[in-house]
Amino acid sequence: MIDFQETITSILAADNDQFYARDPETFFASQIGFCPRQLYVNKLGLVENETLRGKYKIANLIQSYFEKKIVAQHPKLETSQSVRVDEGPIQLSGQCTLFDSEKGIVYGLKVRNGWYQFSPPVERHIDQLQVYMRGMDVNRWKLVYVSKNDIGDIRKWPNSNTDLEYVKFNEGRYTQLVQKATAVRDQIWTDGIASNPNEIPFDKCECYFCSEESLKFPDPTSTEDASSATQL
Repeated sequence: MIDFQETITSILAADNDQFYARDPETFFASQIGFCPRQLYVNKLGLVENETLRGKYKIANLIQSYFEKKIVAQHPKLETSQSVRVDEGPIQLSGQCTLFDSEKGIVYGLKVRNGWYQFSPPVERHIDQLQVYMRGMDVNRWKLVYVSKNDIGDIRKWPNSNTDLEYVKFNEGRYTQLVQKATAVRDQIWTDGIASNPNEIPFDKCECYFCSEESLKFPDPTSTEDASSATQL
């Protein structure tokens, strides 16, 4: 008899590498909006993400579905554009969901559980798009949120209640993101990768992710984990 719990868990775990980069310099655009502590632990794979894997997988599947359908109706749009920006000591990378090269607009397509206590935009999603715009040399963006409970139910930012159709690239905001990532990079180079909570060089803040933080460190008895846990 098939053990579905074990089988499905192993399938999701096989995608684990997409969530983190253990080298000091690489930062994902999808994580750049976190506070310094959460950027550090998420980048290095120190977050217990057993439940998050399933949520991310659903979101990715819905995004892929819409990417194909949207591009089929708007063939001039480009989808899943790889972005990599070299900022000296750090590199920023990611994949832009939808890109209109003619009009110079990047679109962020996001999937949510629903609209409870939600009012777009999410600040970290704006930060993510700053990286895409810099990497693709454009200066306009728009966010589109889709409800997981009803994928025909969407919310946009900017919306019809604003005077803006799109929002422009923010140079100052982008610079702050680079500075934050550089500070995290410097800590990893100086002290290596934390092997327990006390070694994390950034304190918790008042953000949601710090309040819900659950950590998981490599098994020190594992030769492979031990060699990658503290060495650079």
